[in-house]
Amino acid sequence: LKSNGTLTVYTAATLILATLAVHAPEAADPPPVKKDRYGKPKPSKPKPCKLKAREKRRLKELVEFLVECQVKPDGGWRYPENPVDSVEAKTDLSNTQYAILALDAAARCGFHAPDELWLRVVEHLLREQEEEGLEVPILIPNDAWEEGMSEEERFVEVGETEARGWGYLPGHVELPTGSMTCAGVTCLAVAKERLWARKKLEPKLAARIDRGLLNGLAWLQDHFMVEDNPEPPSQWHYYYLYGLERTGAKTGIRWIGRNDWYREGALHLLEAQTKEGGWKEAAASGKPADSTESAITQTCFALLFLQRATQKPPIPLAPPVLTPR
Repeated sequence: LKSNGTLTVYTAATLILATLAVHAPEAADPPPVKKDRYGKPKPSKPKPCKLKAREKRRLKELVEFLVECQVKPDGGWRYPENPVDSVEAKTDLSNTQYAILALDAAARCGFHAPDELWLRVVEHLLREQEEEGLEVPILIPNDAWEEGMSEEERFVEVGETEARGWGYLPGHVELPTGSMTCAGVTCLAVAKERLWARKKLEPKLAARIDRGLLNGLAWLQDHFMVEDNPEPPSQWHYYYLYGLERTGAKTGIRWIGRNDWYREGALHLLEAQTKEGGWKEAAASGKPADSTESAITQTCFALLFLQRATQKPPIPLAPPVLTPR
C-alpha cells in the first residue's frame, strides 16, 4: 500500500489495531500501576508484546507513517494528499481519532510516537472544541443511594459547567455532533494518558485537559441518546455508539449525566439485532446513510460496543470532579 501510494490514515490505523488484536492480544491488559511514596500512581514500562519480526517491522513502519502524516503545526490528521472526493480541509476529527487510537495501542507495545506529537494533539483538540456552551449541572452518583430511594436521589449536583462539543472539520464551521464529541473526549483522554506515561503531563496542562473533558462530557449529557447519533442531519449512528463505548472506557465513567450509557446502548443494540445475528445496513432504516455504513460495518461497530472492546487506562482519566472517590 505504501509503495503504490494508496496507504491512508484510516488504513494504517486499522492495520495497527488489527495487528495488535490478532498477534498481541495480551497487550490489552495494562501493567499494574505502582504508587510513589506519596501514594500517587506512577507510570510503568509498556508490557512486552509477543510479536514476530515481520509484525514488528510492519508496526514500526505504520507508526512512522502516522507520525509523518500529522499536520504540523496544527496537530490533527487528514487524508494524505486530500483526495478529490473529500471536502477541502487541513484536518478532520475522524481521521484524527483513528490515528490517535492506533498510536495509543502501539505505545502500549513500546512503539512510541514523539512526545511533541501528543502535545500538538492536545492543543489541536482544545482549539477545535466549541468556544462556549450552555451551562449544565454536573451530576455524580450519590454514594448514599439505596434501592427504594427515588431516581432523583440517585445523583447529586456538584456544580455547573459549560457543554462544549466538537464538529467534524476544524474552524468551528459545523455544529458539534455526538460522534465527533465522543471522538474529542476520547482523544483528549488518550493524550492525557500518553503524556502521563511519558512523565510530560504538567499540572497546568492537565487542568486544561480536564476542563475540555468535563465540558465534552457535559455536551454528551445534554444531548444523550442511543437511538441515534445526535447531529444534524442524523447519520453515522453505529459509528457514534462505538465512539460512546470508547468515551466510557477511556474516561472510566459509568454514567453520562443520569444515563447508564452501556446498559442503554446494549439494550438498544440487542433489540435491533436481526434474526441472522447481525445488524442491518444503515440505509435499511430509511435514514440518510453513507455507502460505507454497510451491514458488515454496522455489525462490527455493534460488536465492539457490546464487547466493551476499548483498552481501559491504568489510571482514572475522568476530570477529578467525576473520578470515583
